[in-house]
Amino acid sequence: SPRVSREFIMQRLIEDIDYAIDNLPEGKSTYRVNKWTALALKSRLCLFEASYRKYHKVQIEAASAGVESVNTVEDYYTMAADAAYILITEGPYTLFTTGNPKSDYSLLFSQESASSDEYILALAFDYALNIRHNATAFSLLDAQPRPGYSKKIVNAYLMKNGSRFTDIPGYDTLPFVEETKNRDPRLGQTIRIPGYVRFGETEKQVPNLTASVTGYQPTKYVMAAGSNSGMCDRTDMSSNDLPVFRLAEVM
Repeated sequence: SPRVSREFIMQRLIEDIDYAIDNLPEGKSTYRVNKWTALALKSRLCLFEASYRKYHKVQIEAASAGVESVNTVEDYYTMAADAAYILITEGPYTLFTTGNPKSDYSLLFSQESASSDEYILALAFDYALNIRHNATAFSLLDAQPRPGYSKKIVNAYLMKNGSRFTDIPGYDTLPFVEETKNRDPRLGQTIRIPGYVRFGETEKQVPNLTASVTGYQPTKYVMAAGSNSGMCDRTDMSSNDLPVFRLAEVM
């Protein structure tokens, strides 16, 4: 059959996801889809569609699209916001916390088992069952692709008081130690900044420039040293569960 329009596909997607929202169970099920997973997916796909059409200036006419009427950019933004609002206000999820904001964000991603409080849907890994990944080694070993965040990403993190880092005079030439001071605490739990200590260790570690091509070395998903993943930073074996949808993203 001939190719159908973008709007026709989107309307069918909305029909499918609304059916899922109405018929999936409401109880927490961290490793299986439920109503809340479907709401998170609807929010994500509608947000993408609205933003894509807005910034790529996509215009669709109903007659050529094979539909009775076309959803506008505002319609898709509204559907995204409404789905997110229902999940945030009615769902059984809360942000993960142990009461320590200096480490909780990092702990959320590095701990062995998914947080059933914040993770709406997660991928399960198990070292004993040989279901593993290599996120720890990916960030730590120079034999891996040597990942590093870009300067643009690091600039996007706000200051601790909520102001923009890029409003600081000379922000683009500040030395590393200065540019990481008084920033959103999540920055220091996403990359190695001065004073970084890996879970399970006591020694402070600076960015390893042989393992990170930019020097902004990722720490998210790095498991604790000596965890039951079996020296995962040396054997490419991690077993911490990985998020698919989590509450903070929907917020």
